[in-house]
Amino acid sequence: MSRLFAVSVTVLTLILSALSLEVSHAAEPQRYAFSVLASSSQAESQLIVRVVQPAGEDCPSLNTTVAGAPVNVGLTKRQSPSNTGASFASVTVCEIAAPSNASPFSSITYKDGTVASVPTAIQPVTSLALIGDTGCRLVHNIQQECDSNRKWPLRVFAQQIAKAAPQAVVHLGDYIYNEWPCEDDKICGDVPRVTEGEPFLDSAASFEYSFLAPFAPVFSVSPILPLRGNQEICNVGGISYFYILDPQFGTSQMCDPIGRKAPEPILQPYAVDLTTDQAKTLRLVATDSAYANDQVVDSWSTKMRPKFKKAQRLAKATPQPGNAWLLTHRPIFAVRSTIQCGNVRCTPFSRDPNISMWVSADTAAASYGTLKPYSAIISGHVHLTQAVQVTGAPAQIVLGGGGTALDPTSGYKKPEFGALATGRGQPMQSKFKPYPTVRQWTTKVVFSYAMAKPQQLTWEFQAKTVKGKTFAKCLLKGSKIKC
Repeated sequence: MSRLFAVSVTVLTLILSALSLEVSHAAEPQRYAFSVLASSSQAESQLIVRVVQPAGEDCPSLNTTVAGAPVNVGLTKRQSPSNTGASFASVTVCEIAAPSNASPFSSITYKDGTVASVPTAIQPVTSLALIGDTGCRLVHNIQQECDSNRKWPLRVFAQQIAKAAPQAVVHLGDYIYNEWPCEDDKICGDVPRVTEGEPFLDSAASFEYSFLAPFAPVFSVSPILPLRGNQEICNVGGISYFYILDPQFGTSQMCDPIGRKAPEPILQPYAVDLTTDQAKTLRLVATDSAYANDQVVDSWSTKMRPKFKKAQRLAKATPQPGNAWLLTHRPIFAVRSTIQCGNVRCTPFSRDPNISMWVSADTAAASYGTLKPYSAIISGHVHLTQAVQVTGAPAQIVLGGGGTALDPTSGYKKPEFGALATGRGQPMQSKFKPYPTVRQWTTKVVFSYAMAKPQQLTWEFQAKTVKGKTFAKCLLKGSKIKC
């Protein structure tokens, strides 16, 4: 199937969708076909095709062409979660590695003859979309208006990204936030109730509502590189992540409960290589920071450190030195507000002068001394858009405004001391010399995503609003960013 045809179908879908501003959802699970970017050790093509469909249906087939010859091959069933009761019994997940040298777009044919388009080859990159922290947020002190595209704009962003047709989409983690029952049916009545599962909070229905349904316009247009966020640790939304999104074979049960306990796995880092239209190779190195502690350096930094060292080796091995980005959900250099807000009022974040306003201490410690091969660090986690430059470190770009309730719009002050220092300037741990404080930075608190475009010597990042307007433009040259 041609890219032009796939994009045309998507644009028609966007026009029809735009006729309604309010979110609607079917009671029964729907079908979703998409591709995730994976390491070459998982798929030589660096693409795995996934299908999520109602339970009981046989897996569909992939119809494509390889070197001009037609190929028809059946997808295989991904092992379903265990010890999760009815939470995931409504769906089946099927998968297959996209064949090498396949056509750019191919067809998924279901047993009833229905056809869907999926990307099956990575094209030279003229643009990338980056988005993070997209789930509608229902927690004890925040009840986001999930039933409104104005208050939860993920569906709008998905339509905009699909229309732009980037060659890949990077999702920086945090897909599902409904940890608390909806308290007002007028603003979030469509949200599936919190699962009765133990010790986890997610379900297939919640993940469909939070990510699959609103993000569906992208699926036929662009493959997705999905990071794991802290909302996808095993006792929150991790089962959905590993069953549906994780870009590896054989990982679907990594978060399955063991009795009444949730596992605590840390993913191995992996690399994906993208060729740009400037005939350069960009290596994306995905590294798991889901369990890290934002406030202090604790045992998780020790557990994560071997992963960051392995990621460093992957970055050093990039085909073109200097063209590697570290992708990790929790940022290494990001500044939070001095206040925190719920639905009712805002309060000071902390009155303890030892508390650092940098995010995240564990990730900064785990990655200490491993950052030299990267030109940029791309993260989410903090619900805003931020670009931070620290002397001697790669540029940090934070894109956490993808739909979940935003952070406070004020209270962002230049920290007196750098990351890995306490609020009094003392090292958090004696073995880590604190970084210098921020040299320059830009912070905007607005629902947003970013489009990144390669140029001859730079990458241009454009941050977009719900209306599709560019509100910030930054140039990444080497490891320096200027906005």
